[in-house]
Amino acid sequence: SRTAFSSCAFRCDAHTSAIVKSAAGFFIVSRSFFRMAKSNPLHQPAKYVLFTAVVLATGEEASPPSANYPEVKWIFSSSVRTADLESAPRLGDRSAPAPGTARLVTGGRLVPGKRVDLTISVFAQLHRVGLARHLDIVGDGPDRSSLEEQTTALGINDQVTFHGRVSRKGVLSVFDEADLLLFLTRSEGFPKLVLEATSRGLPVVATAVSAIPAMIEHSGVVVDADTDTVVAAVSNILRDPERYNELQSGTSEDASRYTLEAWVEAIGGHLVNGWGPWPEASERLERSNQVDPLASLTNISEQDAAS
Repeated sequence: SRTAFSSCAFRCDAHTSAIVKSAAGFFIVSRSFFRMAKSNPLHQPAKYVLFTAVVLATGEEASPPSANYPEVKWIFSSSVRTADLESAPRLGDRSAPAPGTARLVTGGRLVPGKRVDLTISVFAQLHRVGLARHLDIVGDGPDRSSLEEQTTALGINDQVTFHGRVSRKGVLSVFDEADLLLFLTRSEGFPKLVLEATSRGLPVVATAVSAIPAMIEHSGVVVDADTDTVVAAVSNILRDPERYNELQSGTSEDASRYTLEAWVEAIGGHLVNGWGPWPEASERLERSNQVDPLASLTNISEQDAAS
């Protein structure tokens, strides 16, 4: 659990309380955990090193998770299997929507950081000029009432559907009826919503946050969080069927890089790099479990040993 892990990390670790070197271990931590760990007063240097832990942070960027500790590596997360891609009803054959019929979708927790208010403003302009017909909003949260009021003020109640919290199957069903994902979030780790959209053949327009540029390398466009900029980007796609089809055809390639099978392979690579091939790693782990971590330590105080 995060509680048990943080207790161990804060007391034994020199690497932003995420690289635990006091015992064999494999951890995946979130970006929010890094922020929490850095500010914890129990953080102190490691003293007892038996077996290097493999620590991965969810996300993907050009720079490493920690500039000071290169041992921390990025890892993506996934909810999509290769079989899901093979069975997706419109992956690879979704054609450009007819003029004025485009159905847009967005999703996530309805909080300020997701910028759903910006998405609604963008849709309102696209609807006004006849480029988009409907907006689906998947998810719930404390901002729902204010967002519903926004749609009323803009006169687009009948064109916006708030689906609330739905199952993953329900999300995929909404995606199957949509034409494009708008995801204008302020911050993310590794947004599975974007992956699930591309796994259903949806082109994406999103902000250049965390892993998103890599996730939609062939299937989307990254934008600044500005209404006019986003409207222009979506308009260019919807007005150009060839461009839409080009992005749509890239969804399979992008989604296939982040399947659960690829996730297992990526983690296996990190473990081999950190521990060596399994027979060697298994022997090291067995030896480390037979050693009293305090028995061979010198030059530490009784208080340190007790802690």
